[in-house]
Amino acid sequence: MCTIAILHRVVADSPLVIAANRDELYARPTRGPAVIGDGVVGGIDELSGGTWLAVHASGRFAAVTNQRALAPPAVGLRSRGLIVRALIAAPDPVAYVAAIDPTHHASMNLVWGDARGAMVAYLRQDAAVPGRRQRGARAAAGVHVLCNDRLGAPGFPRGARLAAAIHAALAVDPTWRALVDGDGVGTGPLARALGDHARVPHADVPPSHLPAALARELTATCIHSEFYGTRSATLLALGDDRVLGYRHADGPPCVMPFQDGDPMIRRSTMTTREATMALTTMTDRVRKLVVAGLIVGADGRVLITQRRADQSLPLQWEFPGGKVEAGEAPVAALARELAEEIGVIAHVGRIWDVLFHSYPAFDLVMLVYVCQLAPGEVPRPVEVADLVWVTPAELPGAWDILPADRPLVERLIVEGSPR
Repeated sequence: MCTIAILHRVVADSPLVIAANRDELYARPTRGPAVIGDGVVGGIDELSGGTWLAVHASGRFAAVTNQRALAPPAVGLRSRGLIVRALIAAPDPVAYVAAIDPTHHASMNLVWGDARGAMVAYLRQDAAVPGRRQRGARAAAGVHVLCNDRLGAPGFPRGARLAAAIHAALAVDPTWRALVDGDGVGTGPLARALGDHARVPHADVPPSHLPAALARELTATCIHSEFYGTRSATLLALGDDRVLGYRHADGPPCVMPFQDGDPMIRRSTMTTREATMALTTMTDRVRKLVVAGLIVGADGRVLITQRRADQSLPLQWEFPGGKVEAGEAPVAALARELAEEIGVIAHVGRIWDVLFHSYPAFDLVMLVYVCQLAPGEVPRPVEVADLVWVTPAELPGAWDILPADRPLVERLIVEGSPR
């Protein structure tokens, strides 16, 4: 994400408002917002499993922009998007950011915060550059726009134009509803400002190493070049311990309508009972409620099982579990499935995730529980083709994981195995 506006203590009914455009190569595969963790919603970068902006139902957010650099990033650097996923879950965000080694990543700005305010950290991959490793600068009350350098850095006309549009809208009506929704979801002046195509005259384009046409296009808030541009937009209002409003356009905000993301925020904290009820209220498609066990060994490895050749999706790998029968409690169903599939007695603990996947013939809701094997229990393939213990880092690529289980893999890579 390359443009983030921070409105702190200036919107009448929301202590913190975020308005952001994500700019990226058109060829890079991404998915729109989804539940990516317990209480966490964000878009997904399908190459790395990371996200550019994540919001937690408790009223906090984390995001990243790249920093401008003359040379392309070195091969082999770690994903910046995975940092955002870890940052939104970190109990002490400041300590987490302070521990990041910026030489392991392409240069970036991290932004995070809640109703109390927003923090910005500038992390340069070339960490030896003087003054370019500042950590945790707090944005003062007011309107701030962060592009691909420090707050207030010169050379970003789109940032100055967006800030001016925000100030103008605040002078008319400083409420979230007026700024964002206007006459309908995502039709207000703040939403329209994110779709602004205005560019500076050729003579006023800031100095750049890029081709002149591209450098001028990058002065627009909503960017449209041949191979790179604005891919999505987000509007977010945060209050004390909760999200007051969440709007997302899964495409350029100049043409793609904003959608109301509040229901997704609520779903991110669904209890087992609420997830079960969703089966009868979401759509008229056939739905299946299944349970899966996240069984973690003493060494942090997790257990996955392989489907039999005579089953649908044959020989693919998944987390052990199965269907909840009519009248059966999900916890009891998982204990039964683990006994039947891998021959163990297990304690079914807390729910760790709620996943949704749409297969061609049905919709699936999966409740994922942290499980612990009873003393002396050793899993064996009873009603599965095979089983194996793997580290989260080994899961991508090496194992053909079921589509419904892949978001769980992404979360394990970011957060590690639960304890």
